[in-house]
Amino acid sequence: MNYFYQGISLREYCQNNNLDYQKYKARFRRLFDKNMPEEEIYQIIFDDTLYSLTNEKYYYEGMPLCKYCYINNVDYYNTIRRMKKILSTKKDLTQEEAIRIALDDALFFNVNGKFKYFYNGIPLRKYCIKNNIDYKSIINRIRRINRIYDNLSTEEILQLVMNNDLYNKTKNLYLDNVYHYGNMTLRKYCFDNNINYSKIMGRIGRLNELKLNFSKNQLVSIALEDNEYYKYIEARRVNKYKTYKGMTLKNYCKINNIDFVKVLEEICKIDESGTSLTEEEVILLAINRQNDEFIQNELKKKIDGQTKPLTKVLKKI
Repeated sequence: MNYFYQGISLREYCQNNNLDYQKYKARFRRLFDKNMPEEEIYQIIFDDTLYSLTNEKYYYEGMPLCKYCYINNVDYYNTIRRMKKILSTKKDLTQEEAIRIALDDALFFNVNGKFKYFYNGIPLRKYCIKNNIDYKSIINRIRRINRIYDNLSTEEILQLVMNNDLYNKTKNLYLDNVYHYGNMTLRKYCFDNNINYSKIMGRIGRLNELKLNFSKNQLVSIALEDNEYYKYIEARRVNKYKTYKGMTLKNYCKINNIDFVKVLEEICKIDESGTSLTEEEVILLAINRQNDEFIQNELKKKIDGQTKPLTKVLKKI
């Protein structure tokens, strides 16, 4: 069968444009067998994104991965390569978990694997370490800004996230438009009723991580009610992590002025990662991760490739 495009054969068109003829011929034949109009077929086969959508076998958050990458300006094929590499070394992960990690990597690196974000002429990660800035919080800021705004340049994003006042103003304006209680913003409701707004927003963030498919109003109502909130959060807890140092973990945290809910969340994350740590080591790591200095040391060791066996790094409490 002869294939023609723009008045010449497909073979000649590919030769003139330095394209792989066999690749596009196979694409054409596959779509032609689906009885698609030729004009539409040619529109699709020369667009990697459109073609991938016709043959997608990977999904993320219920969406074809190709479409997700297109919307979030992430290289699709690089994400697939990263995902396969992650699965080859971490066989306990699900495909979606590996895709999530690959997408996180893609956010901070270019297609060629080099750093995507530079600040004052050096990679952002190194800049944060050098200036004693919490790199993890900057990462979270970039993710948040990327979710809120899709038309900012890299330079504009960095300008926002590296300036505390500017970032907080931008974030607060957004959140005030998103979360309400009754007929007022959640921020104003908390202020008027002497409720810790940051604490409630932290709860909403943790509830969002559970992917419960609640509306924003439902999330606010649950976060404001202690009993309702703990019911959802403790449902994630792994039952074996109930006691520590001869007492309940909740009492241990209360006595030592440690945020029990944050420890609980960290335990869930560690346990769900398929860790080989003992129960006591998991709890100890979760407690330690409430300490900013410990988190920084973990991050530095990971960056430098000098991470020691975890049991030797943990602090004694």
